[in-house]
Amino acid sequence: MLVRATIEPIDAGGVASGLRREVVTAAEVVAAGGAALEAVVAVEVRTGLARVDDLKGGDVWVLIRNKSAVTVTVQDITTKAPAHVRVRPQVLASVVPFELAPFQTRSLGYEIVGDRRVAVGKKLVLFHVAVTWGNAGEENRGTLVESKEFDVGVFGDSELHAVLQVPLLIVPGVVGLAGAALLWRCRVRFGRAPSPEFPLPAKSGEFWLCAATLSVLALLARSAWVRRSWPSLREALTVYGSSDIAWVSMVALGAAAAVLGALCLTSKRSARRSHLVEGGGADLTLIDQLARHRSDILVELGVRKVGTTDEQVMILTSDWARTGVYIAPQLIVVIPGHDAASQSLEAAVVSALHATEDGLPRLAAALRAQPGLFSLHWRGIGTLGAVRRVAASEVTGVGRYAPWIVLGI
Repeated sequence: MLVRATIEPIDAGGVASGLRREVVTAAEVVAAGGAALEAVVAVEVRTGLARVDDLKGGDVWVLIRNKSAVTVTVQDITTKAPAHVRVRPQVLASVVPFELAPFQTRSLGYEIVGDRRVAVGKKLVLFHVAVTWGNAGEENRGTLVESKEFDVGVFGDSELHAVLQVPLLIVPGVVGLAGAALLWRCRVRFGRAPSPEFPLPAKSGEFWLCAATLSVLALLARSAWVRRSWPSLREALTVYGSSDIAWVSMVALGAAAAVLGALCLTSKRSARRSHLVEGGGADLTLIDQLARHRSDILVELGVRKVGTTDEQVMILTSDWARTGVYIAPQLIVVIPGHDAASQSLEAAVVSALHATEDGLPRLAAALRAQPGLFSLHWRGIGTLGAVRRVAASEVTGVGRYAPWIVLGI
């Protein structure tokens, strides 16, 4: 072993010179009686185990060999392992002290396993073997230390990485996004008519960035839940187990399903409120629904081919690429009364019809305030007779605009 010493010369009278220097040199440890410890006892650790996981481990054998012609007593065997790794002696290994006859070898078994959560990386396990030998009056003592290095990891990490090239740490985020993509392809979507392709392709950098971010946040939350305190980022990313990965993955998948389901349900309810009712009568509900699509009363005029003739229609909505086109005849508001209330309603309707902004909402509010003073009718021109949704190819816009609702007599 290496020995460091400080040397200070002295003269013949025993007076120190005051000049000091440090030296490092090799030295051999020799037990009492003149025999080096390594010449008396040899310790060797043998195992076929190269990796310790949180769910599986293996056996390690400690071989103690008496190399001398005297009896050696093994007084104690202690082990030192890193946190989250347990070393359990088998039955024979727990029976100490015991004697080794001259040139005798004895093997002691130990089981090395990981905890439910392990610190990932290369770790050392130390075996301290304390021995004594010699006569009662000349007893020699010494301790030999042997070590074994293991890779400590999480069950399934290396296998998953070998097959899918995906680190285990980002599996929860990948599972959550993959579940969202599957639901998306099964038409559990939000929005009126989104793209059939999931917005985050699996090969894109955005997908993996989102997966890694979701995984880190999920593991932090899981660690905080288990420890009842908020862990450091380093601790959350280095001390975990396969049960944490499985739990977080299931939570991520469930969260993706819940979020998409909620968005889909909200979208469908919103769509039911906003879509126009096809084939319905001329009533105030129709005006309310159209007011959610647009605020102005001027709409584009269109031409629809009916047999061999062209029919003029009013284009209520023009979402050509997605939902087709809503068309209808012109709507007439009739206020038959001549009393003050009817005249006030007529003035409000005229004001709304001539408004450059928010005409439909103002018209709907005015009519809803006086429900018994008016009636609504379709203008009886052509064969349409109600609101219809048709394919964009059936209607051609003419580029001119006219009020969809007019005040009749």
